Amino acid sequence: MTNEDLKIDAVTFVHKKAEDMLAISGITENTNLIEAGLSSIMIMQISNHLRKYGLKIPFSGLIEKPTLGEWAQMIHSSGVSQGRKQQVTAKITENSEFDLTDVQYAYFVGRDDEQPLGGVGCHAYLEIDGERGDGERLKKAWNTILDYHPMLRAKFLETGKQIIMPTPYSREMGVYDFSRLPKNAAEKELLALREELSHRKLKVEKGEVAGLSLALLPCEKTRMFLDVDLLVADVSSLGILLQHLAEAYTGKEFIRQSTYTFQDYMENRKNEISDREFNEDRKFWENKISGLNCEIPGIPLAKKPELISETRFSRRQCIIDKEAWSEIRRVASGYKATPSMCLLTCYALILERWCNQASFLINIPLFNRDTENEEIRNMVADFTNLLLLDFHRKGNEAFIDTLHRVRGTFLENVAHSHYSGVNVQRDIFKTMGSAGFVAPVVFACNIDSPLETGLSREVFGDISYMVSQTPQVWLDFQTYVRDGALILCWDAVDELFPEGMLEDMFNALVDLVKKLAAADNWNAVFDVLPQRQLEQRKAELDGILPVSYPRKSLITDFLKNAQSKPGNVAVIDGISKKEISYGHLYSKAMAIAGLLVKAGIKQGDYIGITLPRGCGQIYAMLGILFSGGVYVPIGVNQPEDRRKKILRQTGINYIVSDTGTIRDCSLYGEEIRIINLDEAEERISLEKPVPVSPESSAYVIMTSGSTGVPKGVEISHGSAVNTIEDINRRYGITSEDTVLMVSAIDFDLSVYDVFGMLSCGGRLVVLDEAGSREPALWLSLMEQYSISIWNSVPMLFDMLVTMAEGKGRKLNIRVAMLSGDWIALDLPSRFYNRSENSVVAAMGGATEASVWSNYLIVPREIPSAWVSIPYGNPLGNQIYRVMDDLGRICPEYVQGELRIGGAGVAKGYRGDEELTREKFITDTIRWYKTGDAGRIWKDGTIEFLGRKDNQVKIKGYRIEIGEIESALKKNPRIADAVVCVVKRAGGSRLAAYVVLKEKMEPGGEALKSALEKLLPGYMIPETYYFSGRIPLLENGKPDKREIQRLLNEHTDTETYVPPQNPLEIQIGEIWKEVLNRERLSRFDNFFTLGGDSLKAVAIVTRIEAIFDDPVNISVRILFKAPTIHAFALEIDKLNSDFEVEAI
Repeated sequence: MTNEDLKIDAVTFVHKKAEDMLAISGITENTNLIEAGLSSIMIMQISNHLRKYGLKIPFSGLIEKPTLGEWAQMIHSSGVSQGRKQQVTAKITENSEFDLTDVQYAYFVGRDDEQPLGGVGCHAYLEIDGERGDGERLKKAWNTILDYHPMLRAKFLETGKQIIMPTPYSREMGVYDFSRLPKNAAEKELLALREELSHRKLKVEKGEVAGLSLALLPCEKTRMFLDVDLLVADVSSLGILLQHLAEAYTGKEFIRQSTYTFQDYMENRKNEISDREFNEDRKFWENKISGLNCEIPGIPLAKKPELISETRFSRRQCIIDKEAWSEIRRVASGYKATPSMCLLTCYALILERWCNQASFLINIPLFNRDTENEEIRNMVADFTNLLLLDFHRKGNEAFIDTLHRVRGTFLENVAHSHYSGVNVQRDIFKTMGSAGFVAPVVFACNIDSPLETGLSREVFGDISYMVSQTPQVWLDFQTYVRDGALILCWDAVDELFPEGMLEDMFNALVDLVKKLAAADNWNAVFDVLPQRQLEQRKAELDGILPVSYPRKSLITDFLKNAQSKPGNVAVIDGISKKEISYGHLYSKAMAIAGLLVKAGIKQGDYIGITLPRGCGQIYAMLGILFSGGVYVPIGVNQPEDRRKKILRQTGINYIVSDTGTIRDCSLYGEEIRIINLDEAEERISLEKPVPVSPESSAYVIMTSGSTGVPKGVEISHGSAVNTIEDINRRYGITSEDTVLMVSAIDFDLSVYDVFGMLSCGGRLVVLDEAGSREPALWLSLMEQYSISIWNSVPMLFDMLVTMAEGKGRKLNIRVAMLSGDWIALDLPSRFYNRSENSVVAAMGGATEASVWSNYLIVPREIPSAWVSIPYGNPLGNQIYRVMDDLGRICPEYVQGELRIGGAGVAKGYRGDEELTREKFITDTIRWYKTGDAGRIWKDGTIEFLGRKDNQVKIKGYRIEIGEIESALKKNPRIADAVVCVVKRAGGSRLAAYVVLKEKMEPGGEALKSALEKLLPGYMIPETYYFSGRIPLLENGKPDKREIQRLLNEHTDTETYVPPQNPLEIQIGEIWKEVLNRERLSRFDNFFTLGGDSLKAVAIVTRIEAIFDDPVNISVRILFKAPTIHAFALEIDKLNSDFEVEAI
């Protein structure tokens, strides 16, 4: 036959096949076959069969131009492969072993109990409700089918091979007689059976790959239970199995006319794909991977997959009625889109909304069964291939445009599917340097593969329940059609996810699919945020509208107290013990105000304060406010260059200082006027403070800027007073309270210390510079002055609690307010153990939102689910929003940027209009974009997740550094810890700076072992630096730059180090053989060397063979410890015959 004759035959085949599939005749050359009803899987079958003519017409080409005329043109213009081979039954030794497919191998490895989310088979479970079932007859039919389908007699070997046995694992069928039980009792028994069978792990290594049971129920009802390991069956196979079982039950004889089996198919398959095609597709995926941000979908998790001990799936299901589904298909065909692409797009939009990341991968099973081959068409086996689809987020895009993009990506990727998704994931693991999860979300579209047939429903009844499970999958979206209606199913590991979140996601998917029944909706931009959440976020905003500010200034209530109780103590110098009354404080401040006004200061001028810690700072703050000015703290330790930047940025012409500071800081040379505090006299004081409005600025506090230019946060009186009044009211703070002021005035916690206390008539105890870092002094002052309020960063409070513990002293603090950094999970309980009738208030917010914007009373017992202490709830007249990168409200539990709105929001950055416009926005209210990452729980609790720009990615995973630090601090031997990312050869690594509680021999391996019980392997630091203390900044926060420097210096560069002991040497030799390497370092990474699951099994099998006594080495041990050195250490824990060096 000439090539031209062959092409004519191919055109004839395509024409007839299209008519057969659509069950219509008279299709014209211009008929749009998709509009006529041709589905993706039908077109894929046609593309696959054309290969048998030697024609490589890609599926993507057929679906892009879906008419017979255009298909004929493609066929006639295509070249014909001369190397095509006819399918034959391979000469195979009976009962011989043969390879697994890529997909089978992934399923098989996932069965390992040590695999994350493993320990389960890829398993389908169905219940079918019928009437008047005959148990003996059903058993006979079942055995007929077991004999007829070879893969139902398959056995899977530890070597990664499979073999077809001559007889099935078992010919038994369970029959349960519940017919005489009351209805409720029968239901209870049925649920117990479901619990037993639905998630069982069949013994495939012994040949148990399927099971059938029958329950006899009252009123002659029956329920049939069928479960199959999907190592031997794809979705089409389930339908075939049910059809054949029904036929055998009704008396049809099944006699195998051919010896052709799945083993023959596998042999023939090797000849179908040329090396050139395989390599071209591999190159395509290599290029795609290099351009992808290989990040697992960031769906919020309640628990790390590695920490789930028993993988269990549950199903969510909804039916889209026949009319709506018919309309969706009709509209889709008008857009030349297949229904499966519409459903995939819906799924991608839901995942995107709950991921909040630029791109991610979806796993798509492709069913490559050759239905033109009579031997294969009705064979029970797994013909599945996996395809990865990369979805890329795009803002404000109409649904139809997203659909076209998804369709284009799918067609491009499926055209290169000879290199399977399993191989692609292995390649990604190599770039990550670890095994794990790349695409744990699955889209399985089965709308063209009915599970039930007319006969199976007539004989056995309808499927009433179904659930599937797949190892290492988080979420599996499956679709089926029954009686013209669309069935949407989600099978998911519920334990992975926050409570209620999957319901929200699934309901959002259902709502989106239903919207597609209206043709005009396809050009709309859909926001899939659930209506309940939209209403809840709106109610939160409505709750503070209209935003109201206290009609006061920061000094209003102080003035009242100075007038009504002038003799009461206001300020105590903790060093000199000098006590200053409200009356004296008022007089001193008025004298300074008079000096300022005399110097020419006008209302609203910005005035710097450069003074040492102590009472003088309080005088200056009040004096500036009395004069109508705005105070700007500039620390005495500020470098001269930075001080000049602050002066320029803020527009300061005056600085309040004292004689000693003017001399020590060389303030004489500044182009500003120096106001000497020591020259203030009562005779030049003002008669009364200069009046200011609540909208007037009260202070500017400088924060560090990423460009090196300080940012001056400008806060109004009304905003600051809003926070102070809320705190005093919330915690019942009165004139009976005293605070120890450990924060410097250029740190905004000082705003509350000073004005919070003075506004309620309370007292504040001030310190000098040395005293601000001396916990022994704090402890003494607490007892001496009955200090009841504490306000600091957590580190300083930890120093106080540690000192109290060491001295065996009580802490009679009534309210401890902690903010500005992570609070160690054990710190509140340590304090509670040394106090009575106390509360720890976890506070949070930003300098740009008037000190604090949220609060949480920390419980005495921290919930086990907390990985850190959350922010809690907004303060009065304030609100939080969690926004994604496209400016949309994030769904509950989804990480985004925290925005603060309401009465506390700053006026902006003094002297930087551009940055103010960038960070402060106004819609209904004014908002500040914090740059912090966070999320909101279903109950409204706000959780802080660190700085957005500090989010790190290690081995493909987004890492929360705070969670690792929290896990380290749970170790009773560790006093404190800071984790950083260090750069090493081969990529980024985690390193921990650790402070031990007691003198002991430090050892990183011991800490790693402890962390393994709390964290997955990719979150465990590789390097540990032990020290006696955490370096601190002046505000009491850890000095992250210094810690990072020390860790970088401590981290050795990776060099070649050969295996060091007998076990390492033996492991190294095995690795060389399996990985085909000539030289290996004991620190080389298994995955970056090209290791994968298949090679891991080979390595584990060979290593087990070197021991005289049996040693159970699982693949997961290698995945967890992927270097020769680490692997040897893990094996040594199992077998003490070798001594392994620990470093």
